[in-house]
Formats: sequence, structure tokens, C-alpha cells
Amino acid sequence: MKQIIYILFMFFAFIACDDTKVGYLEVDEVSYDPNTMIVQKNPDEEEEADRIERKYPWVSSPIQGILGTYPIHYKIAGVHTSDGDVESFYNEVQLRGDSCFEVPFENSIKEGTYYIDVNIYNQGYSLVRDSLFIIVVE
Repeated sequence: MKQIIYILFMFFAFIACDDTKVGYLEVDEVSYDPNTMIVQKNPDEEEEADRIERKYPWVSSPIQGILGTYPIHYKIAGVHTSDGDVESFYNEVQLRGDSCFEVPFENSIKEGTYYIDVNIYNQGYSLVRDSLFIIVVE
């Protein structure tokens, strides 16, 4: 009888084991605040005097509303535009490790509105949010 109980115990122990993913990732409330960044090709000399003098890049705010196991990574999953040039956008814009978008002061991005899909991922999980951030080049 003890052998039967032991065998049943071992059987259920093996059945209960499965490949559990490490960590978690919740992006239901993910957003940027504000979700739009305006990049000026010819910035106003009075309002943007410091940026013009030091050639500071345009930098967005970081992403908000993510819960998950660190490290959490971000990358551009896609760019949509009706009036811009996606290739020049990819050459100039970067999504930093802190989830902020950075556009160099001197850039060759064509004027237009760019809707950016962001891939948010960590070990075992990957989610893409469409049109999560907007960059307007004017």
C-alpha cells in the first residue's frame, strides 16, 4: 500500500511540474505623458536659444504604466506616416534604454507626423503597442 501511495505521489509530482515562464509583464496601462513630441527643423531663436547654442537633442518623457520583471527593454517595432520618410526617421531617431525617444538637434528627418509602435519585452514576454508615441517634425 505504501508503494502505491508513493508511486501516486511521484506521478502527481511529475504532472504538476511544467515550464513556467520567468517573471511577468503587464502593459495594460502603458503610455507616454505627453504622447507627442514636436521636433522643429528651424527652432525659434528666442525660445530655443539654449538648445540652438548647445545643440541639445529633443528627448521625450519616459514611458509609464509598466509592471514587470526587470530588466525591461524597449525597441521601435514599426513607424507609420502618411507624409514623412520612414527611412530617414529610422536613421536619426533612437529609443534609449530608459524608454525615452531621442532626436538629434541636426537631423535629416523629412517633415511629417510619425506614429511609432513600441515593442516592450523582458525575459519570456514581448508585447507590441501600436502608435504608442507620436513625433511631429515641422
